[in-house]
Amino acid sequence: MSPDAMVTTRQKADELIKSLGGLVSYLNQFTDLVKATGFENVVGMN
Repeated sequence: MSPDAMVTTRQKADELIKSLGGLVSYLNQFTDLVKATGFENVVGMN
């Protein structure tokens, strides 16, 4: 593997890790919202 390819691969991995981190953060916020308000209120079942 060339050095350029390694750098590109590392950059792509960093981007993926950042996007996954953002997703985890969003899921945590959603979970907190569900705990605070109740699942039915979030989904709008009633």
